Amino acid sequence: LFRSSNPTYDYMLLDDADCTEFVAKFCLAPETQAYHAVQTGAQRADLFRYFWLREFGGVYADTDTEIRLPLATALQPNASMVSGRAMDSDFLAYEPKHPIMDRVIKYTTEYVLLQAEWWRKNDTRKCTTSHECVIRVTGPVAYRNAVIGAALDSGCTNNHTGRPTPPYEPGVCARARSE
Repeated sequence: LFRSSNPTYDYMLLDDADCTEFVAKFCLAPETQAYHAVQTGAQRADLFRYFWLREFGGVYADTDTEIRLPLATALQPNASMVSGRAMDSDFLAYEPKHPIMDRVIKYTTEYVLLQAEWWRKNDTRKCTTSHECVIRVTGPVAYRNAVIGAALDSGCTNNHTGRPTPPYEPGVCARARSE
């Protein structure tokens, strides 16, 4: 359905070797270290999607995400980024080099490396299950925390939960120091 509804978009499916080659070519040393430090394929996929979107922009959707509208009607032409419901990371659209994606990568990279240190020291603050490590360290919780932090740093004063609060439009930063 995605391909037939969006004939002007290219569809890409990359394997582990493609992703590892990309990380070696485009990522900074701490990002590469974090990519290789994560313990699950899902965490590597989370980090990779952030790295790819930073470099090239585009649209990312989890394979189980149902896209019911053509992207041309779902994405505002002047939007530089679009995130899924409640700022989840299962559907993302970014233009290249977006500052919010920079923030997401910085946050997740630092948190992955901190988690790796906690695992080495058997610190009680480490994530304890594969699911928790994915959700909290690289997935939707980490993504949401990074986006909220970027919004706050930019001076946004509206609701940061991902749910609209009147009179603001959904996903619009009503008051900020910059675009």
